Amino acid sequence: RPTISPELPIRRKMRNLFVFVTIYSIIKTTNGFANNLVVTTIGCMTELDTTEIIMNNEVKPPEESDFPRMHLAVVQGDNHIESPFHYSSDQLTIAFVNPYTKEEFQDDLQFVIEVEGPAEFVDGGAIGCDGNKRVSARMYDASHGVQLKINDMTSSLRLWAGWATGQESVR
Repeated sequence: RPTISPELPIRRKMRNLFVFVTIYSIIKTTNGFANNLVVTTIGCMTELDTTEIIMNNEVKPPEESDFPRMHLAVVQGDNHIESPFHYSSDQLTIAFVNPYTKEEFQDDLQFVIEVEGPAEFVDGGAIGCDGNKRVSARMYDASHGVQLKINDMTSSLRLWAGWATGQESVR
């Protein structure tokens, strides 16, 4: 009659724990570059401009993008209002707009938006950096936009964004 080693159940538990930790690690790292630029200290220190290297690639200026019509807009009801926008409310919904058809642009994308001025992101994705000045999300997850709270209604704000679909240049 075979005997069961008392170590066998422990090995099985350790193996199961290892598999769980591995799968959890893979799931946690799928947030990608945009999330990293918002929730980590080093990510918050990365400037969103063409002098930076993100995902081992130089950031492309808008005029070099293969999809140059991607842009930000304020959402009011069913309307997208382009820049410049004069706000009268202390809460705005900002949309990352992909004007391309599914045939022209088939991928989901990640984006990060930064605000300069007395405002902070309050909803719509991962929020962080000094004073909640950045938000990140995936296009399909944030199809209704992200929420921006304006702290001084008399000041001007500047918003800009970067996006990518995978391990490629941020645009």
